[in-house]
Amino acid sequence: MCGFFFYNSKNLIKRSKPEILAIKDNLRERGPDNFNYIQKKKFSMFFSRLSIIDQNKRSNQPFTDNKQEYFMVFNGEIYNFIELKKKLINEGIFFNTKSDTEVLFKLIMHKGIKETLRVIQGMFSFVFYDVKKKKIYGARDHFGQKPFYFHKSNNKFLASTNIRPILENIKNKNLNLASLKQYLCSSGIIPAKNTFFSGISTLPAGSYITIYGDKCVIKKYFKPIDMFHKKKYSEFKDMNEESVIKILDHKMKKAVERHLISDTKVGVTCSGGIDSALILKYANEIDKEILTLTN
Repeated sequence: MCGFFFYNSKNLIKRSKPEILAIKDNLRERGPDNFNYIQKKKFSMFFSRLSIIDQNKRSNQPFTDNKQEYFMVFNGEIYNFIELKKKLINEGIFFNTKSDTEVLFKLIMHKGIKETLRVIQGMFSFVFYDVKKKKIYGARDHFGQKPFYFHKSNNKFLASTNIRPILENIKNKNLNLASLKQYLCSSGIIPAKNTFFSGISTLPAGSYITIYGDKCVIKKYFKPIDMFHKKKYSEFKDMNEESVIKILDHKMKKAVERHLISDTKVGVTCSGGIDSALILKYANEIDKEILTLTN
């Protein structure tokens, strides 16, 4: 995992060294390998990296192009980045790194946010800033595995993987009493868009946000029901059990294989339950020397 903090304001003031160190401390737990930042006239980006794919410094973030017309901070992994990269290369698009970060970056640059979210598979939260169009895009993965917190007021937009950097940069630090009451009166549940602070929201899973001037629009790009295909369901329904198990076996192996793409050592935590044991079984078929951790 990695950590980011994005700050956009009409009246942006450059951070002092103690303020930058405070942001670094807030993000360090999510990424100890590298900390970097960019400060411009109307926005700033801070990023703390956990290096998994392409550990070279060329893949450090914040990410930008040679002309500095686009900027991005990205937390997560794009599982199908190799296939997507091949397609982009066939279209004449060049790459300078071996990272999934650059693939995501180039996809948004050349294909736009809607098409990018349609084709990527993974767990992610990111902020992409188009300087030419003066548009900010933020997105969270299909099932909300990665966090995305934000604050939007009349003159600024803040987004982060962590609540604290946002909390320390807004005036309204009041608790959201409705969220607290629901949390205490349930089994730890709060509304999907809320946090424990009234000035900070969370981007719902499968959603993306667009900031343009004073406009703020949130749209859904994915719902779990989208995974249901009536035609495929009818096909599987008429199949015998052996054929269905064979298809499921292939799909699970491919899913585990995509999760094992890494330039650092990979391990599997095994609790002894059916799910982790099944993942370990497929991981072991792909890599006989995979590290196994159990309690």
